[in-house]
Amino acid sequence: MGELPWDILLGNICDWLEGDRAMMLSAHHGKPYSSTVSYNHDLSKVMKYNKGFNGSDPRMPFSKLTLPGQTRTGQQYVRNEDIKHTEYFNVISRAGDQLDSLHSVIMDTPGSGRQAISIHRSFKNQLFETSDIENMGALLPHLTEAYQYAVKVSGKLSADIGRRDCALLIKPDLKTKPLSGDPLDVLLGNDFLGWNGEYLRPRSEALVKFLDLTIKRARNGISSQCRIRVDSPSDIERNPFIQITISPRPKLIDWLSDAQDTVMLYASRLEENIDTSNCEIFSAIYQLTKSECRTLIALLETSDLKKAALQSQVTYETVRWHLKNIFQKTGYNTQETLLKAVKEMDLSNSN
Repeated sequence: MGELPWDILLGNICDWLEGDRAMMLSAHHGKPYSSTVSYNHDLSKVMKYNKGFNGSDPRMPFSKLTLPGQTRTGQQYVRNEDIKHTEYFNVISRAGDQLDSLHSVIMDTPGSGRQAISIHRSFKNQLFETSDIENMGALLPHLTEAYQYAVKVSGKLSADIGRRDCALLIKPDLKTKPLSGDPLDVLLGNDFLGWNGEYLRPRSEALVKFLDLTIKRARNGISSQCRIRVDSPSDIERNPFIQITISPRPKLIDWLSDAQDTVMLYASRLEENIDTSNCEIFSAIYQLTKSECRTLIALLETSDLKKAALQSQVTYETVRWHLKNIFQKTGYNTQETLLKAVKEMDLSNSN
């Protein structure tokens, strides 16, 4: 399949199967399909399908039962005779000149959603046959491989974003569509980003402006990054970061979205790597006790007295008492300047 754009590839597949029209379909979170790339279809009919008729498709409940790698015809799901009285059949099938469809599921994963291809024949043509199902079945593994390759290539644009990461499509209205990785692990539960499984609702005005600006830049071919610190109860020892990368959408995955203003969002959960090796030397120079040294390490890793107490398995008052003694021995009088000195091994206060 090489480097063919998806719309051209879709047209080639349609012609090979003696179809008249075709579309790529995508669904996520159990929602109805939407058409992302179409071939030879009336765009006004495609818009009607995406804007509401996809939810009333009488064949949809049956098509959702089709497993990845399987192909079924529209008549196998529901015969035309059984739905010819419905509004869907009149507005979409009859007005769109669709006699029959050949529906194939390319893949269905939590990260990438359900991806399918549908080849259509007009009323002047014939119904699909068993041989058409077999031909499409032989092609499906190659389509799956092409899709996986497309996602892999798109992921390379994110550079080195860490071991806990995910890739999503994002629109200017901040509606997202997961592609790969585990967005639940990276984004869900983060109040700062406000991701609800579908939309980002950032609490920070600066982050809202960042997303607005960088999505526009990505549409012009420019990538941007930012990093935000997030306090997470599940990461008591460190304050993890989330690195956000906004990049242009690769043409290889155009079929995953019907919106031309959609770009890529990469999110990575990064833990702050604190070098605590200086603490032992720093503690020896200023003659800190072992308990005070442990307190210093905990503060370096958490920057918070309560979390440092929890990590050190002592009371909050004990940490405050150790910090007071550290101030007296080192000559520093604020936690910020103390920790900065330890990180940089600044011995300016040495006697």
